[in-house]
Amino acid sequence: MPWKDPEFILFDPRIRASFDVNNLSFDHDGRFCFTHGNRVQCTRKNVSLFTNIDFTLATKDQVEVTSCMFWRNLEGCDRAFVVVGTEKQIDRSASIQIWNTEHGLGRKVFEFEFNELSMMGGSSIEFAACFTQLKTRIGSPPLLVGLSSGQVIMMIGKEYGTEFRVVLTLTGLTNPVVCIAADVCDTSYAAAADEVGNLVVWHVEMISEDSYGYKITYEFNSTIDPITCIGIRDGIVITGHQSGILRFHTVKKKYVYADIITNSKAIMCIAVHPLRDWVAVGGEDCRMACIEFARDDEHESVLLLSVCINGAIIGIEFTRPNEILPCLAIMVFELPYIIYYDYESYSGTISNPLVKPRSKLVGEALKQRRQRIGDRAKLTMAEVDEMIQKTQPATIDDSESTAPVADRRLMFDEDVEPVPEDDRPISAEEAEQRRFQELRRMYQGQ
Repeated sequence: MPWKDPEFILFDPRIRASFDVNNLSFDHDGRFCFTHGNRVQCTRKNVSLFTNIDFTLATKDQVEVTSCMFWRNLEGCDRAFVVVGTEKQIDRSASIQIWNTEHGLGRKVFEFEFNELSMMGGSSIEFAACFTQLKTRIGSPPLLVGLSSGQVIMMIGKEYGTEFRVVLTLTGLTNPVVCIAADVCDTSYAAAADEVGNLVVWHVEMISEDSYGYKITYEFNSTIDPITCIGIRDGIVITGHQSGILRFHTVKKKYVYADIITNSKAIMCIAVHPLRDWVAVGGEDCRMACIEFARDDEHESVLLLSVCINGAIIGIEFTRPNEILPCLAIMVFELPYIIYYDYESYSGTISNPLVKPRSKLVGEALKQRRQRIGDRAKLTMAEVDEMIQKTQPATIDDSESTAPVADRRLMFDEDVEPVPEDDRPISAEEAEQRRFQELRRMYQGQ
């Protein structure tokens, strides 16, 4: 099976993530952050048993933290900032706090408070619900914040120490925003959904250095089955719903082209891979699934991994976004650890029933491997296919093999050394048997 056994980042047993949607953020440099009551916990880049919390961000007032996120790639900053949203209290307005994380410090550098009657259309802001950052080709990426008023504000921040400010308000929703996402590709799409199931997709345009505009490109209503979380990749909007359905929308053609049932309860988190059409989801039913999704209704999506964990999954992230093979980090509610699932290699025999040959990447790898075997052994592709059928795991008994497990993995090695031949005379039957064993080792990467 190409997925490695899960690994764990253990915390102090007293540190447990809050039950929030998408409650895990990755800074693309080895660190995570998540909400924990009125605090935000940030992990170290290099972790070890029970010494993995780098620092804790704690507000002076006892306010409830509603969400947090790493704001990456700010100009003049080596490390990502942590953005924290708080809810309104009797004696305190809801706010957005921005914390500096350089040199292992948790120092607040900016706070934006929403007054009783704020500038957001005269609406009272109860909480800052969710964050995302818009991917841009130049400059620092803008921060998008979903509010309880139904609006989404855009903030920018330039070099370290400069003022952060609101430059745009996106409209189209009237109820509290529960989830928001930006396209992981350079399309400038952003989407948000409110608590009653309305979805709006905007296309944000940069007019000048500090000025932005937008237009609504797609709207969808799902009041019967409200949306809980969102992901976007290259114009494909992926929505998770309370029923456990994963829904795929195409912004260009403006319709829903696929529904996939991944969970039996509400989907709590979505992560989208920036380089491939992969989406990972986790839900209240403790199940996580990783899917290679189709981009239209003429093709089928492929299930790559589906596992059940001992707790509700409230956060998920791809931790190697700049590499082809995925590695998933999973946050579980009320459990003091993060779980890693790493994709080790693609199996040449497709022994894992969750990885189908119609997967583009797997199919290409198989084609290249079959070609290499044929070139080395001077066989036709039909003869290679016949040999592959004979060497399927179902017909090969590896239980008595004395080779190390690592040596028996199905790896796509380019340089496979041939098995040395004895100089002694051998029969034709034994020669054919040796040739078959050599081909099998070449195919299995031994």
